[in-house]
Amino acid sequence: MKTILKIQSVILLIGTVFAITKIAEIFLAWLRNRNCINNCLPAAEIINPFLTVDFYVALLFSLALFLNILLLIFRPRASKKVKPGKTVDKETQPVVAEKPEQVEDTAESKDSQPILNR
Repeated sequence: MKTILKIQSVILLIGTVFAITKIAEIFLAWLRNRNCINNCLPAAEIINPFLTVDFYVALLFSLALFLNILLLIFRPRASKKVKPGKTVDKETQPVVAEKPEQVEDTAESKDSQPILNR
């Protein structure tokens, strides 16, 4: 799941950068023509960058990237699947060694056993 979110973050980052560069181009052209005195474009060709579709696409891509990063940081842990009718509680479930080799020898267990069985 984390790999998919990372790939999605990269795709959203590329889309966000592309959309913001398009908005920056339109915004700079708008600023140049707004303060223009000589050789200006006609008023019909001056585009307000905040009313274009590119601006709203940039906002949506930025919002999606922000939410995706939040998911990466604060993603919920996957819960273990439990078969119906069984409950698993890690605190009350005893730990049982499967093989005798897995049981650690302690000083108490050696002292309680006879010398011959050591």
